[in-house]
Amino acid sequence: MKKIFFFILIIVYSTNIAFAQHGADVATKLKEVNNDTLKYIRESIINQNQKYSGQPLEVLLKDLPHSINSYGHSPFFRPADVMQGTSLYFYNYTERQNRIAKKMNPMVIVIVWKKPITVSELEQSKMPIGGGVWDEKAINYFKNRIIEKIDIARFDF
Repeated sequence: MKKIFFFILIIVYSTNIAFAQHGADVATKLKEVNNDTLKYIRESIINQNQKYSGQPLEVLLKDLPHSINSYGHSPFFRPADVMQGTSLYFYNYTERQNRIAKKMNPMVIVIVWKKPITVSELEQSKMPIGGGVWDEKAINYFKNRIIEKIDIARFDF
């Protein structure tokens, strides 16, 4: 019994070290771009699109420098009951609108899925059709979905 407990303790400790190291890697990369989050996202994520294409969303989530506040679905094409992509928002709606009014990029990452999401799929999973808060339920729903491509929303300012 002591051996099992010791083994589990080693696994937990090793996992914590790995997550701490990954967080330090993101922090180091962020410092390299003078803590400019938008520049980090462009250079380390958007320009590295091939790193994420064909991968589950959780690979991208590990590399994000900020936590996601909410998400929204994007039909992009017809039929409207098929969601080709999902937008990940770092700021709540009010803060996004404030940033846009100040001509500051609100940092919206757009994910295009390899297999689009249907409205019926969202309904069966009891997920909001238009999007919602990025909580544990949303993370669990999206983390294994495969990314086709990623981009950042572009604003004309």
